Amino acid sequence: MSTDDHGATSGLFDDPISRLLRTLLDEYEPGDRLPNERDLARDFGVSRTALRDRMRLLESVGLVSRRQGAGTFVEKSYNADGLAFALDLLVTTGQMTVAELHQVRIGLERQAAIVAASRPAGATEIAGLRSALAAMTEHYGTPEVLTADVEFHRLLMRASGSRALTFFSDALHGILTRDIAFSSSDWQRVGRKVLLAAHEEIVDAIEAGDARAAAMAVDDLFALHLRSVGAR
Repeated sequence: MSTDDHGATSGLFDDPISRLLRTLLDEYEPGDRLPNERDLARDFGVSRTALRDRMRLLESVGLVSRRQGAGTFVEKSYNADGLAFALDLLVTTGQMTVAELHQVRIGLERQAAIVAASRPAGATEIAGLRSALAAMTEHYGTPEVLTADVEFHRLLMRASGSRALTFFSDALHGILTRDIAFSSSDWQRVGRKVLLAAHEEIVDAIEAGDARAAAMAVDDLFALHLRSVGAR
């Protein structure tokens, strides 16, 4: 891959239509309505079919939205729904396994903990993680503990301040939560003190700015998880 003068990275979609659409999006503000498909195709000198395919990709990541009867609007925000759907489809068709995706999740969370510990710890971020940890403690033994656990990991990703790590974590969230997240019985099997201490070690390491300890704490937590899954 290479980087052009505008900082855009060329690669898979470095074709004329994609380059034109990137330029077009730069000229519009969030909420602006784009010209209609017929006019865009005429102005770009491309087929409507090719243009429509690229617009679908932009819509899948939340950069534009199509509103029935109103047109296509610039959003300038992105979401992971398109990637999440693709991953779910790959698992469903047997081209990837949930275990393989779980390995990716571990890598993402480990890196998020390292990055979070390597930057100045925000009081709000630490407070949020400790609040989720308190909720896990309060709701131990009930289904609500799972909600608090999911929130803890969501906040861990955001504590990294990395939009890329958060994006890919969000894409993995649905399928992993559905298929291999801790269950209530897992919490009972591993033990309250052990699980809560493993989560707390992550927060302590981030707050202390110890990236190595943060990475090790994430590894220890997922080692507990894998042992629990293997014991089901």
